[in-house]
Parts: sequence; structure tokens; C-alpha cells
Amino acid sequence: MANAYADWLVPYVGKDFYLSADWTVATEKKRTSTVPDGAREFKLAGVGQDFVYFESPSDRVCVPVVVLRAVLDK
Repeated sequence: MANAYADWLVPYVGKDFYLSADWTVATEKKRTSTVPDGAREFKLAGVGQDFVYFESPSDRVCVPVVVLRAVLDK
């Protein structure tokens, strides 16, 4: 299925994440007690067919699913 990975992220919309400076690693905030080096806090705001987007009070970042590694809490 072409967008199975993106579909898998849908339940995490609205959750807080630390997004790496190069926008390739998203770590669910509740999974870690420390901010990863260079990461900034964002909320997963939406999931499209081939992208996800994150928002902070000042920025919106759109990331292609193909380059994103998500570290999630079970």
C-alpha cells in the first residue's frame, strides 16, 4: 500500500513531537525526557498521502513521508 506509513501516523495528529533540525526525525515528546540535540518542539498537525506537517506557534513544516523517521511511544 503506497501510503500505509502516512496512514499509520494519523492517530498521532495533535500529539507533541521534537522535530530534528534537518526535518527527518520526529520523536514523540512523551517518549523522551530530554530534547534531542538541535530539535524543536512541534505538534503533528496533519497527514497527507505523501507528506506530514508539523506546526509550532511560529512555524509550519511540511515533510515528505519518504524522508521522515518517526520515533513513537506504544
